[in-house]
Amino acid sequence: MIQRIQTLYLLMVVASLVTAIFMPWGSFFTSEAVYSYEAFAVKTAVGQAESIGFWALGVILAVCALSAFVAIFFFKKRLTQVRFCIFNLIALIGFYIVFLIALFVTKAQLDAILFDQGPACHFAWCIRAR
Repeated sequence: MIQRIQTLYLLMVVASLVTAIFMPWGSFFTSEAVYSYEAFAVKTAVGQAESIGFWALGVILAVCALSAFVAIFFFKKRLTQVRFCIFNLIALIGFYIVFLIALFVTKAQLDAILFDQGPACHFAWCIRAR
């Protein structure tokens, strides 16, 4: 199972998606405070959860990580593995659409001046650059 290259790629997908669930994605800067944008909510720098919660983003990432992990075990059934990967691809496209909508809605609700990318975004860009 591990000797197949697609297994290694799927393990990297699972690792990056789980990392993205637990790392902050960015920060909103307002005149009053700094807000951290994470998978399930927008939090202040102190760590208090704000009323703005986009739990759908965290759920989509968890479902994608789970489907990539399950796809690893279908190494003998390539067509089923490909179907899991296609589902994962479509779900991640949906994630990015929801993420952009949530980003603009949150920025408008907080009346934020600036959005700065966090470690999770930098990690994703570094992987894509290689």
